[in-house]
Amino acid sequence: MPLEDNNTVTAAEIIRNFGLWQAKALTEPVVVTHHGRPRLVLQSVESFEQARQPAVPAAAAPAEDEAAVIFPSLLNHMTEAFAAYDAELRIVEMNLAYTRFFDLNRDDVIGRTFLEIFPDAERSITHDRLQRAVRTGQSFQFETQSTVQKGRRIAVNIFPYRGGVGLLFTNTTDLARLSDNQDSYAALCEALCVHPAVAAARLDSRGRILGQHTKLALWLGMAEDDLLGARLYDLVVGKDRRRLQDAYELAWEERQPRDAEATFMQRGGEDVSLRLTFSPVVHDFAVQSALLVATRA
Repeated sequence: MPLEDNNTVTAAEIIRNFGLWQAKALTEPVVVTHHGRPRLVLQSVESFEQARQPAVPAAAAPAEDEAAVIFPSLLNHMTEAFAAYDAELRIVEMNLAYTRFFDLNRDDVIGRTFLEIFPDAERSITHDRLQRAVRTGQSFQFETQSTVQKGRRIAVNIFPYRGGVGLLFTNTTDLARLSDNQDSYAALCEALCVHPAVAAARLDSRGRILGQHTKLALWLGMAEDDLLGARLYDLVVGKDRRRLQDAYELAWEERQPRDAEATFMQRGGEDVSLRLTFSPVVHDFAVQSALLVATRA
C-alpha cells in the first residue's frame, strides 16, 4: 500500500524531531529519505513482527472432499469386483469390475436389494453370508460357483462396511481350471510311471531329454544320468533320424500331438523299436516343452 506524503521525512528532520516521528511510527510506517530518495522505514515493533510472519497458504481442501474424489477412482481401477450394501442389503455402491462381471447398468440397480438384482441367488452361500455379516458384524471368506454367471468360480470376501456390508470377489475360473489341469497332468505322469508297457520323458525344443522315467533308460540299456541332456535323435539308427526329427519339429510348429516310429540303439544288445507320441506343453501361448510317451512297437 503506498504511503502518504505526510508519512515521509528527511533524515535531518527526523534527527531534530525524533520523538514526534517516533510517535507517528507507532500507528503507521514512516519513510526516511536521504537526498530526496527513500532510504529507511521506521515502524512499530508490532507491525514489524506482523510483516515477518510467513504468508498463510490457501486453505487445503477438506480430507473428506479429497477422499470423495479419489475413492471412486481407486475402486474403478481395481481388478477385483466390489459392491457395498446397506443394512437392508440395498446396494449403495459398486465398481466397474462388478457391473461388467454381471452385465449391470449402475443407475438401474443402485438402491435395489441383493435379491431384487439376483433373484436366483436366494439360497446361495453369498446371500447367506451377507445376511450373517449384517447380523453379527463378522467377516467371511469362501470360494463358490457363481449362481448368476453359470460356469464361473469366484473367491468372495464379505466384511462390515459403513453400517452395512462390503462384498469383494475375484473371478478364479481360469485359475481353478489351471489347477485342475495340473492335477490331471500329475496324475497322468504317475500312471505312466507304473504302467508296465509305457515309458515317458520330457523334451526341450531341440529334442533333448530334460527328465525321464526309469523305464525308458531300462529299455535302452542306459543309465538314467546318461539319458539326461541327450538328443532323442542321436539315440536312433541313422535311417530313422531325419524322419523322427521332422515329426517332432512339426509337433512344435502346429502345437498338436504327433506320432512316429523309430528304432533305438540299445547299448550292449539288440536294437529296440518304439512307437512314440509327442505332445507339446503350451504356456502363455508358446510351447515350453513336450511330453514324450513311448511303447514298444
